[in-house]
Amino acid sequence: MGSHCARPYSRRQALEIGGGPGLHPVLGYRLTVRGMTITKDRAWTPQACTLPAADRPLRLAAFDELSATALLDQQRPSSTALCWELDPAAEATARDLAGRESSCCSLFTFTFDPGDGVLRMLIAVPGAQVDLLDALQHRAAGRMRS
Repeated sequence: MGSHCARPYSRRQALEIGGGPGLHPVLGYRLTVRGMTITKDRAWTPQACTLPAADRPLRLAAFDELSATALLDQQRPSSTALCWELDPAAEATARDLAGRESSCCSLFTFTFDPGDGVLRMLIAVPGAQVDLLDALQHRAAGRMRS
């Protein structure tokens, strides 16, 4: 990744995502996505995820915690990529979370670019899985550190 992420989505654009045939609601988040499973604990996960169902709420909570404590900004340089600008102090936590997520969900690719007072974490998915990034972006927007 270069020294910056391109063209952020506005909050309004992020909230307009959703609706349409073949989509499923993400309960409690007014969002619908393809290719996700809604579990009884109301958390979402990609169907290809091999993480045991009992551990999924904890993983989701780890992403929520990272976005609440370290996420400074997020941008979409493309439909298949989400760039999180994180507090550099969270680098070890972000890399650990990315490693754990990559080990159970091969759909995600994480790339890190430290510099300019922020840690950029690029999260990429295949074209057929952009709904995962839409959901992650929307979820993080409501928790982003101010």
